Amino acid sequence: MQSSFLSVQLLLVLQFVYVLSENIDVEAGKDVLLPCTFSLSDLPKPADVIWRKMPETEVYSLKNGIETKIPQYDGRTKLYMDGVKFGNFSILLLKTQEADKGEYKCYVARTSLSHYITLTVKDPETPVVPNKKDKASGEEPGNNSVTMNPGKYLTFLVFALFLIQYLGQL
Repeated sequence: MQSSFLSVQLLLVLQFVYVLSENIDVEAGKDVLLPCTFSLSDLPKPADVIWRKMPETEVYSLKNGIETKIPQYDGRTKLYMDGVKFGNFSILLLKTQEADKGEYKCYVARTSLSHYITLTVKDPETPVVPNKKDKASGEEPGNNSVTMNPGKYLTFLVFALFLIQYLGQL
């Protein structure tokens, strides 16, 4: 009973993830993971997945199990094929450039399954080299706080929960 209740909850969360739009920031020159996961039960067999930089630039596609590398992105995109069997179509975009900023869409052909990501590419930051303590607080100069955006990790969390449940049923 509890397992079926968890399955229903997981499916409801996954339905929410389909329409979720994420904002991701990356420093120019760094690699970035563009997440895209779907429930296996919703995927056709085989699942043809296409990544586009909106409005119409194809970045990557997986059709009938065959990867198509687009010349503009050749050598800069990577999909982990081991994750595909679990519905994970996230791609790694290598050595980001200013031209990479914008909205991306990951979708399954011939279905309504899609995931949107807005990528912001920032100028490389110059590291702050502390040279003396602030007399008032005793702290080193620079940013001493860490800001985390839990919304960025929702897709990963849902995928991890799904994987744990799936492995638990074996």
